[in-house]
Amino acid sequence: MKPILFIWIPKAAGTSIWEALKSAVGDGNSQYLRIAGGDKFDPTRQLTTFLHSSIAALMEHGTVTPAWIKSRYIIASRRNSWDRLVSLYHYFRRHVTLKLRLGTFSDFVGRLSKEGVPPIALYNYRGYSQANSQTSWLDEIHLNFVARFENLQEDWKDLCKQLKIDQALPHLNKSEHGPYREYYTMALRKAVAKVYRSEIEKYDYEF
Repeated sequence: MKPILFIWIPKAAGTSIWEALKSAVGDGNSQYLRIAGGDKFDPTRQLTTFLHSSIAALMEHGTVTPAWIKSRYIIASRRNSWDRLVSLYHYFRRHVTLKLRLGTFSDFVGRLSKEGVPPIALYNYRGYSQANSQTSWLDEIHLNFVARFENLQEDWKDLCKQLKIDQALPHLNKSEHGPYREYYTMALRKAVAKVYRSEIEKYDYEF
C-alpha cells in the first residue's frame, strides 16, 4: 500500500476515517502531528496527518517537500456546508478550552459573516480557523480520493478497494444535535450560502 497523507477537514468524519486508517496500517506506523506545537515529523511513516494545518504552510516552513507529497496517496473528506457548520458549532460548544465567544447559533453565524475567520496555516487552529471553507484545504493540493460525508460508507468501501484493505469504518466524535435544517431561518441559510459560496458552488451543495 502506498503511504497515505490524510487531509483532516474539521467535522467531516475525520476522526472516524483516521482511526480506521490507523487500524489498517498497524501500531507504530502512523503519526498525528501538531507541528506548531513542536511535534516531530517522521517522513518514513506509512500514515500521516497534520490535522487541520495548511499543507502549503508546511511546505513553506520546510516540514514537508514536494517530493514527499508526491510520494503519498492523499485522502480527504468533505461535508454539506450547512450541515457541517451546525456540527462545528456544537463541537466548539463542547470544547471550552477553545475559549470562543459563541452565543446562539445565530450569533455564531453572524460573527462568521461579519468578522470572517483566520486562514488555515501552520497551527492546528486559531480562533474560528476550523470554520474555513473546505476549499481552503481541498484546493491546496492534488487529492487522490475525497470521501463525501453524505455517502460515507459507500465511499469508504471504494477507498478500501483502492488501498487493498479490509477495514470497518467506526462512527466517532459525533456531535449531538438535531437535524441541521432545524437550526436555520431563511436569513441564516442565506448568510451561510454567502460565507461558503466557493465550496457550495464547486460541490453543488444544496440546503
